[in-house]
Amino acid sequence: MGFLDDLLGNTSADAAKAAAADTYAKQQAATSTLVGQGQDYANKFAGLGQQYSALGNAYNPWISTGQTANSSLQQLLANPSSISSLPGYQFDLSQGTKALDHSALANGSLFSGKQGKALEGYGVNLADKTYGDQLSRLLGISQQGLGAQGQQNAAYGGGIQLQGQGLTGQLGANTSAYNGNMTSAGTIGQGDVAAANAKAKGLTNLLSIGGSVLGSALGGPLGGSIGSGFGSLFGGSPSYGGGTFLDSAYGGSKSSPLQGLTAADYG
Repeated sequence: MGFLDDLLGNTSADAAKAAAADTYAKQQAATSTLVGQGQDYANKFAGLGQQYSALGNAYNPWISTGQTANSSLQQLLANPSSISSLPGYQFDLSQGTKALDHSALANGSLFSGKQGKALEGYGVNLADKTYGDQLSRLLGISQQGLGAQGQQNAAYGGGIQLQGQGLTGQLGANTSAYNGNMTSAGTIGQGDVAAANAKAKGLTNLLSIGGSVLGSALGGPLGGSIGSGFGSLFGGSPSYGGGTFLDSAYGGSKSSPLQGLTAADYG
């Protein structure tokens, strides 16, 4: 870098581009960091959501039991006589019949009509009781499974909500990063515009100097005016009006070494 680069605006142009490149790099780093933070945010909430899903899966045994009970409940309601096939019913019927037989045997009425009615009544009452007990049991288990299903749905819903919250946060970060990228996209362009302006100013300086030199060479009032501008540019205040370019070159303080020469002097 030297005087000529400064004069032509190259120094300012390079500085403008360097500043724009530095700003662009910082903006890109910031947006990249923002995107990464958004991804981390989403991953953390996704992890929490998975924990909720695992909690929901823990309800599967109760849900399965409840579904089985509900199926058995439907079958029992459709066919109440199926109660007689239950192992518990058969055991109670056998034990009750034996007890009645022993009692009848003891009082001599084992094969009497009274004994037959007693056995029949016992069987009916046992069936009714067993049916009611089984119905309540299956209904309770079915409701327990239904409750477990509700708890599982709540856990899954909480997990989905957390994951959605994480994705929403990530979307916000990505949107901010996108806006940052759009801003940084114009940074280089701004640097190029500033550089172009600096070079345009340098060109103006160059044309001004060229005009001053040309004015000095031409002489006359116009030359004096241009020459004064040239002198002001470099901090001097010479007056070139009415002189020649060679006179100006020697500051008007001495004669040009070319003055007074004739064609014969050139051989």
